Amino acid sequence: MRHLFFVAPIIFMFGCAASPDDIPMPNSEIKPITYDYQMPGVNKKILFARARDYMATAYGDSRSVIRVQDENEAVIIGKGAVTWRMLPNNSLSGSCSTEYNIRFIAKDEKARLQVELIYGAPVYSSCINWKAPSPAAYRYDVLPSFDQLSKDLGSALKGLGAGNSFKDF
Repeated sequence: MRHLFFVAPIIFMFGCAASPDDIPMPNSEIKPITYDYQMPGVNKKILFARARDYMATAYGDSRSVIRVQDENEAVIIGKGAVTWRMLPNNSLSGSCSTEYNIRFIAKDEKARLQVELIYGAPVYSSCINWKAPSPAAYRYDVLPSFDQLSKDLGSALKGLGAGNSFKDF
């Protein structure tokens, strides 16, 4: 009986412990994600122009996203935002947001996109106390969003993206 008094509190504490998916990712776990593109026969000026045009259409107001663009160096640096959801059993709800840095560079026949979350909640996020998404939100919302961004940019770099309907005009 005496052991029950020692074991019961321990079981209770572990039963109430938060899972790793109920807390924000630590800043130390946020790493840049890099996507590389091979574009045989396409020079860096064309790749830069296609990336710039893609960002202008994908982000709506590209002036609020693109911070630096250098056509000679074929570099675009900007900032975007991604939305993510809390787990269903979390008391918070709504649309949480996190900003991320965008870095794009092109060279002849190749290009690279790098995205990295910025630790800290933007003022427009409804999850203002969360400095980063939970590991589950990162896995199920943020990464797929980045992958889709990369896929769409890759199509644009090939000249297949929306906005190329004027080429035969």
